[in-house]
Amino acid sequence: QEEDMAKAAVAAVAELQAEVNMLREELKEKAKQAQEAERMRHEDEVEASPQDERDALMAAAQRDAASLAAQHAIEEARQIAALEKSLLARKAKKAKKLEASHSKELSEVQARGTSAAQTGEEALKARLEEEAKQQEAEELEALRVRMQEQKTKMLADEQRKLEGAMEALSEDVTDQERQKLINQAEKNMAKLEEYMDKEKARQEDEIRAQMEAKKKKKAERLAAQAERQKKEDELQKGQQQELEKLQASQEAERNEDMSRVQAELDVEKERDSARLAEELDAERERNAAEERRKALEKASHVTDESEKDRLMLEAEDNIKKMQAGAEVEKSRREEELETMLLAKRAKKAAVLKKRQQAELEQKMLEQVELVE
Repeated sequence: QEEDMAKAAVAAVAELQAEVNMLREELKEKAKQAQEAERMRHEDEVEASPQDERDALMAAAQRDAASLAAQHAIEEARQIAALEKSLLARKAKKAKKLEASHSKELSEVQARGTSAAQTGEEALKARLEEEAKQQEAEELEALRVRMQEQKTKMLADEQRKLEGAMEALSEDVTDQERQKLINQAEKNMAKLEEYMDKEKARQEDEIRAQMEAKKKKKAERLAAQAERQKKEDELQKGQQQELEKLQASQEAERNEDMSRVQAELDVEKERDSARLAEELDAERERNAAEERRKALEKASHVTDESEKDRLMLEAEDNIKKMQAGAEVEKSRREEELETMLLAKRAKKAAVLKKRQQAELEQKMLEQVELVE
């Protein structure tokens, strides 16, 4: 998240610089075109005028060109200041939107993690149940096969014993005695078969009991794991709520502090702007008065009234040029003041953000230690 926000900040600065440069070039081109059009218009007027009026027209053209250049410089400063203010506001809005997006993404990831944990628990429980059934079936089948083999082998042994006993009987043994021997052998085999069936049933019950005990143990272990997971989820949920509460508190603090800072900066801007305007107005009045004084002093040594008028007009033209230059200087210094105030605001915001980030990291560290 920090890397994304850093990249976004760099991109925003680059975008701001690019748009400012583009506006500068556009305004310079417009000023160049306007000045060229004004120059061509004056040239046409000079060429169409009588010879005795051309000097005055050329002087007027120079004054107009200087005044137009000053106006374009003022307009350029005003538009660039407005653009930079707009871009800075856009940058702040993007940063806030990105931060909100990251918070939302984190919440969604955590929600998906909880849902996935529940699904995984159910799948594990079903898998353990299936494994227990399969193991029980396999062990029972193995027992049946083994008991059947033993049963067949023991009955076969009994059959061989009977056959051997029958062959060992002498020829003078009666049929009744032979039948008695056969009946006894059949009883032994029946008892043996009954015993084997009972033993098989006993071992089957034992296997089922063992499987049930294992299943119960696994179920208890699973329940304990589920309980631990539940407690961990509740702990994480509580911790997340604490973080969200802290973040909300920090945002409220930022808004309050930034509102207060902005109010202080507005007061400072108004005070400094008034002081600057007063200083520049006073300087402009001093320069105008000085220029008129010089013109009057020159005129006092001249007897020709037309020359006196020319000197006074020239003085007024110089005053207009100085006033235009003063307006440019005023715009430049107002822009410097705005930049300085924005830098102050950014610095205070950075200090507050750093402190709040440290608080957030400390809270997260405490939560990690609590989990451990």
